[in-house]
Amino acid sequence: FANTGTLDIDSYGGGDGGSNVTFGGTLLNNKGTVNIGNSGLAVATTVKTTYLSNAGNLTIQGNTSPTAARATLAVSSVAQAAVTNFIRVGGDATLSFGAGTGFTSIANGGWLEMDSAQASVVASGGGQNSGLSGLFANAGTLLLRGNSNFGSGGVTLTTTSGLTNSGLFEVDSYGGDGASSVTIGGGLVNEGTFNLGNGGLSAASNVKATNLYNYAGQINVSGGNGDIGTLTFTGAALNDAGVYVGAGGDIAVAGGYTQYGGVTTINGTLSASAYTQDGGSTTVNGALSAASVNVRGGGTSGNFFVYNSALTSSSVTKSVTLAASGYLTFNAAVSSSQTVTFEDASDTMFLGDAAGFAGLIKGFTDGDAIDLVNTAATNLTYASGVLDVFNGATQIAALHLSGAYTQANFSLVTDSRGGMEILDPLTAHH
Repeated sequence: FANTGTLDIDSYGGGDGGSNVTFGGTLLNNKGTVNIGNSGLAVATTVKTTYLSNAGNLTIQGNTSPTAARATLAVSSVAQAAVTNFIRVGGDATLSFGAGTGFTSIANGGWLEMDSAQASVVASGGGQNSGLSGLFANAGTLLLRGNSNFGSGGVTLTTTSGLTNSGLFEVDSYGGDGASSVTIGGGLVNEGTFNLGNGGLSAASNVKATNLYNYAGQINVSGGNGDIGTLTFTGAALNDAGVYVGAGGDIAVAGGYTQYGGVTTINGTLSASAYTQDGGSTTVNGALSAASVNVRGGGTSGNFFVYNSALTSSSVTKSVTLAASGYLTFNAAVSSSQTVTFEDASDTMFLGDAAGFAGLIKGFTDGDAIDLVNTAATNLTYASGVLDVFNGATQIAALHLSGAYTQANFSLVTDSRGGMEILDPLTAHH
């Protein structure tokens, strides 16, 4: 059966349902539209065919209530390996293939959408979404929506290998979506856009993979209404592009998180065994939970690490290290339980809240600088490991240092930006 127009089978709501259609050969949807079932399906609808060739738009929509009435397209042979056009399976609905492994990729221009816990692509008599277990590449659009207007409950998907995304991969990214759970059998390689969660999340959403390789794409993770969107990696994560953790979002990395370039913005939570910045910029407005933070790479190239949230005694991070012209900014208070280490003679620490900095400073030497951002200072004194900084008679900071210093090791110079720098008298102006 060749369709170049519109084929509707029980597609109208308010009572349609119960039809059984069998095509003796191939259902060829050549730039046409095929709609099977509807969100208010009254009785199960089943369409059978030997082979499916979809070069148009295919929608299989069952009742939005679980087990109420299922819409089924049953293909007795194998699937096309790649999704090349539009396929949406929503509500209590199934697209099944009698042989093979199902879909393994989504081509550029292809669209695969799964809506609800009951929506499923099945291969060779397997379980829920077994026809997507071999999915390893997305160059088009992969859209997974739980608790949407097309069906209740979250989408569950487990793949047997890693997934490379060079297109658009979205999980519960529309307002009100939620409850989906995705497990990727290997690493997530992102060269496109990956969106998890939304500000109106209806239930917690989760995506898990072994490692992250974000080379040229954008990753956005968020949550809302008290429900969290969580992206978990059992290994390490590498970012060389863009990562945004919004409010209610959480990225949990069992290994280390390394930023080679690009931008990481944390408005929610990011946790890792260690956080290393070799390039690019990091801004922490929420919570970064890492036992150690290592900032390498000069701010002259735009490589800045900025804390806009406080580091308290209860913060996981206790040690921050600067190296290789590392630039680090604290715009909020830092407790006495924190240690900042200058590893070489080329690092700069910016203090936007100099009075609130109580951490211990180690390794400060010729070539390093402590910049008091937008803060006037006229003189300083050093004794017993404490560098007191004054503006006239008013004390503006008390910096604690570990090491053998005398007052001769410190001087004040203007930073030409409305603040002052603390450095060695012999050090050239930064």
